[in-house]
Amino acid sequence: MSTNKHAMMRYQIIDDALNGARKYNREQLLRHIIEKMQEMTGDHDFSISKRQFQNDIKDLKAGVTGKPAPIKFNRSKNYYEYTEPDYSIREGKLSSRDQEAVKEAIELLEQYGSFESMKELRNITKLLKETFKVSVEEERPTIVFEQVDLKGIEHLSGLNDAIKHKQALDITYQSFNNPMGQTHLFYPYLLKQYNNRWFLIGNLDQYPGDLTIYALDRIIGFSINACSFREPQGITDINSYFNNLIGVSLGKGEPIEEIVLKFRNKRGNYVLTKKLHSSQEVVAQEPESHSLTIKIKVHPNLELLSKIFEFGQDVEVLSPLSLRERMKNSLEVALSHYQ
Repeated sequence: MSTNKHAMMRYQIIDDALNGARKYNREQLLRHIIEKMQEMTGDHDFSISKRQFQNDIKDLKAGVTGKPAPIKFNRSKNYYEYTEPDYSIREGKLSSRDQEAVKEAIELLEQYGSFESMKELRNITKLLKETFKVSVEEERPTIVFEQVDLKGIEHLSGLNDAIKHKQALDITYQSFNNPMGQTHLFYPYLLKQYNNRWFLIGNLDQYPGDLTIYALDRIIGFSINACSFREPQGITDINSYFNNLIGVSLGKGEPIEEIVLKFRNKRGNYVLTKKLHSSQEVVAQEPESHSLTIKIKVHPNLELLSKIFEFGQDVEVLSPLSLRERMKNSLEVALSHYQ
């Protein structure tokens, strides 16, 4: 968890302590902060120095969370106190409707936090509960996500930070062709999720004109490289780069094509309710034969072929001819395995 998040957690612990019935001197408040932080982060070795504690008090008095905190050390009674009895850094009260919205958000986050690799998310939900004074009852969830503990997801936060701060990375990557792994200088631009996997899109130092895609489940480790960051070349918007793709892979020079597909046996109903791609348009519907013809404009990559194969015998590629031949050849090879 980042230092800024830790700081906000400490501010809230101090605020709660000064609003409580118990009174704390310097040593007691410092010890209370450390104990609460260990409890909230799950790090039993967590500690802060007296200097950090003094800086936190100074930050609160300077208004780091908004309105300056009226903190005073009562020397005669040897404890910290607020000189304004009703003050709190959480002065803004949530409406009942807002509280319900926060509860729902926490419930959704807690589903992801149940993954062993998402420990940091559990800390964030604790922080939200502390911040908004919201309690989430133990009850049957009404929204459930597919729980797949993805390998490599523990890298997500660190990689995201590197992208935001435009930091080059030394990444050790284990491709299927090289089980030992190799370390490369890498410039990260985007994280993208597809089909229950996360991918890092960026640029290898030795190939300045090409995008490289690394699956997070094959990243062994990474560290920050202090060299100057290199922006993507020839790409003005890395996010829109994937607009004409299904998935993440793109062969060099592979053009965008209009793909026409015909679905039979009512399978088109699924395609109508869950589009294959945002460019999807209906070409024809034949209620008598329960068929549907659609077109999409995408690069004909491997993920598109896999998506088409999901529909088995109920789909036919009408055009382009090149994709129809690729599908035909793949199906003939598959059929040969059963002969």
